[in-house]
Amino acid sequence: MLVEEAKTMLQQQISSMDRKLNRQKAGHRGSKEPSCYLPSELSGSPALLSSGSPTIELLSSSRYRACKGFTLVEVLVTIGILAILLSTMVGITRTGDQQVLLSKEQSLLLVALNRAKASALQTFFQPNHPCGYGIFIDIANSSYTLFQDQPTNPTDCSTANNTFDAPGEILTLGTTPQIYTLPPGVQFGPATNVSSVIYIPPNPDVYINNGTLQVGIIMLQSINATAVRSIQINNAGQITTL
Repeated sequence: MLVEEAKTMLQQQISSMDRKLNRQKAGHRGSKEPSCYLPSELSGSPALLSSGSPTIELLSSSRYRACKGFTLVEVLVTIGILAILLSTMVGITRTGDQQVLLSKEQSLLLVALNRAKASALQTFFQPNHPCGYGIFIDIANSSYTLFQDQPTNPTDCSTANNTFDAPGEILTLGTTPQIYTLPPGVQFGPATNVSSVIYIPPNPDVYINNGTLQVGIIMLQSINATAVRSIQINNAGQITTL
């Protein structure tokens, strides 16, 4: 909308300048020596451009420079139009950068969910395997954690609570805890209703918020909420990006 308004204003300004030059041209008709020549008049009059004509003196005279110059109002209006166009382009670029950043974080979150699912399938036949793998969403701290659900009785997964509830359940890669913090400018949006998603082998079964939700939403948004990306997951394990 701003770009269109700026284009309209620029066209009006050009039309106004053309009318002014035409009035100047009309005012000089019939006079013996015009106060200035327009470029179109010079290019269309070979006599004026011939050797020995006063054209050279005319081009360097103050009258010609005054004819081709702009008034202060015209300069200020042009600067204002350019400022509007520039601010619009900056806003569009900034929004595009936010969309790219959110798309990247959405992809990383999808990787974390798929990693939890793959871990649940790969470790099921290992002795003393965890009862499930999942992801815990910490909205307050703008972070999420990969975890492995451990039962109260190490040999009985029926004593597991299907959620993240202890630092000892944090999944590690080597010695590094798998806790991911969202970058500056990105946060979980108000539509986020997921606190945990866990995959329980062998199927694997999917529990969202310890089985209290059938469909969950994880929303990522910019701080000013001008850009949004979301992930939807249901208790069948289907994941949809929005």
